[in-house]
Amino acid sequence: MDAESDGLIRDSALPRDLGLHYAGLAAPRELGGYGVEASAASLRRLEFVHRRSVFLEAAHLVLRSLWELKAALGRHLYEDAAAADALRTRILDLRQNPSVLARDPDQRLTLVMDELIQARSDDELLVGLYGVVKPALLDAARSYTATTQQIVDEPSVRLLRPIVADLEAQVAWGERAIRVLVDERGLRPDVAEFEERLQGFLGAAGGIAAGGDATATAGRRWRSTQPVALPSTAIRDERMPRTSVYRVGAPDRYEPGRDAERRLIHMMRTRQEEMVVAEVVAAVIWHEQHQPWELTLDLARHEWDEMRHALMGQAALEAEGVDWMRYPQFTGDYDLNATNMAAAQYAWLNGIEQSAMKRTGKRAEYEFCRDEAHHPLMTQFQDFDWADEVKHVHIGREWTTHMYDGDAAKARTAANQAVAEFWSGVDQAAIAETGKLPWYREQPESTTAG
Repeated sequence: MDAESDGLIRDSALPRDLGLHYAGLAAPRELGGYGVEASAASLRRLEFVHRRSVFLEAAHLVLRSLWELKAALGRHLYEDAAAADALRTRILDLRQNPSVLARDPDQRLTLVMDELIQARSDDELLVGLYGVVKPALLDAARSYTATTQQIVDEPSVRLLRPIVADLEAQVAWGERAIRVLVDERGLRPDVAEFEERLQGFLGAAGGIAAGGDATATAGRRWRSTQPVALPSTAIRDERMPRTSVYRVGAPDRYEPGRDAERRLIHMMRTRQEEMVVAEVVAAVIWHEQHQPWELTLDLARHEWDEMRHALMGQAALEAEGVDWMRYPQFTGDYDLNATNMAAAQYAWLNGIEQSAMKRTGKRAEYEFCRDEAHHPLMTQFQDFDWADEVKHVHIGREWTTHMYDGDAAKARTAANQAVAEFWSGVDQAAIAETGKLPWYREQPESTTAG
């Protein structure tokens, strides 16, 4: 049957305009706001704030007390590192010498970040980071994507899309936190000066996008005449009664003879207490700012993995109705390593994680949850925890060797010494308080840190 005999009239000619223009790119014929040099300059400002936020969030992850704020900083640190890395790659595409990535693009922005890191409380950090700087960073990223020419600069627009999405989520979280922790508790007057000062410094810089009026000089320092120092012991908020350098678990949650239940709850608590591992990695990030950017990027991933492990443990405990905050919080990983050099701290962690690769380590934890405890949620958690730790061993081996001048043997020796000193400190603290070793230290298959 031909086209005419079926009663239909067909026109095979394509219309001139199919409405499928320019691969879906918007405003293809409009002149953009940036040439290559101006684009690179604008993206450098965004990259700088994201990069400096990584180090700021690393420091305050340790310095701040509130559990939920620590967790958010752990996530946002990783997101900022990913954003900075993507922007660094794009900046080099725009005919820039790699040396520009080692320089601050504007001393006025440097002063903004120098003053922000001087926040002295959870509340000051909340209003400074999530009430001033992150909203300005989000506005700058949105403005750039809306202003640049959509064809010629599509790579920038595309890489900024997930960055904007992350910033939107960060700012939304921060707004909720400020409302609950600052405004509803009547604490806005306590942070007003810090907020106003930061707004002033940011205004003097012309904003992050440098689109407004800017003063010629950076201005004078306020608090940032003094360096930031990390504490010698980990900090927990007032809902957690005390800390311990050996693990206590949840001793009232299991009965004698119910060894599987005891081990399961202890494993949940061990995951939940990995907050302290995230703090160790964050401290290394802070102290090793002079290292190659690639180290910072890898350790940002490592830190966020450890923070997620803490959240896994929290979720598992809360699913079982365990009030985990009322038990002593293990902080031995940080407390017993805080006075070590940062390279030794990371070597210690790599030594601990190497031991978890034994047959009695992460694989055994996963199989226990699956085959003995029959706990689907913890089985899934331990499955992914095991995968993360394999990645960490590779990251740790690479960067501890780097930090020990490329000498793998020296790095291994440092790790072995740090691990031995750590276990000695754990055991001594437990014996001093209870007269005996922690029960899990007497288990031959134990690879638990602390």
